[in-house]
Amino acid sequence: MNDNNRPGGAIIILMTAVVIVAALSFVPWGKLTGNLLKDFNLLGDLFPSEQPSYETHEEIDPELAALENEPEEPAVPVATDSVHVAGSTNPNAIPLDSIDESFEAPRSGEVVLIEDYTPGGNGLHRLRAALSQASARNVRIAVVGDSYIEGDIFSQDIRAALQERYGGSGVGYMPAYCPFAGFRRSVRQSGSGWHEREIRKMRNHDYRILAGKYYVGYNGATARFEGSKSPAHADSWDRTLVQVVAPAHGGTITLTAADGSSASQAIEASGAVQTVLLNAHTTSVKLSSTVDSLVVLGVYLDANTGVSVDCMSLRGNSGIGHRNLNAEIISQMRQTADYDLIILEFGINALSSSQSDYSNYAKAMTRAVQAIQSCYPNSVIMLMGIGDRGHKQSGEVVSMRTCSAMVAAQRSVARVTGCLFWDMRAAQGGAGAAIDWHRRGLVNSDYIHLNHKGGSEFAKIFINSLNLSLSE
Repeated sequence: MNDNNRPGGAIIILMTAVVIVAALSFVPWGKLTGNLLKDFNLLGDLFPSEQPSYETHEEIDPELAALENEPEEPAVPVATDSVHVAGSTNPNAIPLDSIDESFEAPRSGEVVLIEDYTPGGNGLHRLRAALSQASARNVRIAVVGDSYIEGDIFSQDIRAALQERYGGSGVGYMPAYCPFAGFRRSVRQSGSGWHEREIRKMRNHDYRILAGKYYVGYNGATARFEGSKSPAHADSWDRTLVQVVAPAHGGTITLTAADGSSASQAIEASGAVQTVLLNAHTTSVKLSSTVDSLVVLGVYLDANTGVSVDCMSLRGNSGIGHRNLNAEIISQMRQTADYDLIILEFGINALSSSQSDYSNYAKAMTRAVQAIQSCYPNSVIMLMGIGDRGHKQSGEVVSMRTCSAMVAAQRSVARVTGCLFWDMRAAQGGAGAAIDWHRRGLVNSDYIHLNHKGGSEFAKIFINSLNLSLSE
């Protein structure tokens, strides 16, 4: 009889397989593959710890560890003593001294309302006024965050809803290159000759911008963007704008539309921001460059009127790197791409199951928000509290108990800086929401990240809140 058919042989094969899989559990797959493959722990799953565990596939922001060694800079609070709540028949003001970790997000029926901590409670009024001008100009909104919105999840559906109501087309801001372009559904992107620089690893502040990253291209670098039929209004656009810096060499940048029309711009060797503009209705555009060491700050695919929603995501970003933005470069960028609303979605990469005091993170984020406010004085800033997050505890997935402490810290940042605030976790359903959303197929198996279906659902919830808040 063949040895492999003997009971002892089968046991040996099984044991060998278990040893191999167990050994593979110790390999940092997420780090090695850029999170295309997730880390796993066979032994941890077979014998779960009785202690709360913290599982994540995020790349933790290295700047968080440096906070303890930073000299403390006191924040300058905005002069306001209450939060204004819109969206009900009787908008009211809630005294700030009544807001602590136990504070529940205000609601109108089932809708979680936007809290307005801006001076005089005029943030929503300013946003409403901007949107009323959408038929005559481009109203630009940025959604800046981490992997929660990676791949244009959540923001693509916000964009589609706002463009349906106020007009506009195209997906707005795009980086020059994306190593995992296939994950994003709202645009098809390809190209070659680019190297990424991102905010957490920058040795200086030369190009610390709102997007948190930029791309350096060499002579012959190309980038191509093609519209998508889903979501709505993403299949074509009327204007392609590129913002660049050529610190070392000059050359030429050419933009070519789907019908062959093009625009070429001579680029000078300079530390100043230069722009290339192609006014042409198109379903695709190709960027070609002969500039060596070209810094592309952003490519914008949109219209001259209506609403643009720019998705600026950076995996693992906690947001605190925005404390040191380059105000001069941003001032130049604002000449052709300013913002009416900047939405900040951060915090999940600073959350820990064992930490309930996020005051240091709040102080750092306060400085980050104030830096953004200084760089974008015309913008209304909105902070979003984190969504619910699940983790394994005693073999069962439960909501991380420290989520409420993080939301409270984020709400305090909005209070101190005078921003709008939207409690994502409350809107999602509060404690236990991540487990429920996973059961409904809206959240990935890490019990953190939205999938495209979940992003669409969350966008509907947000748009309902926004519309109700703006209606007052």
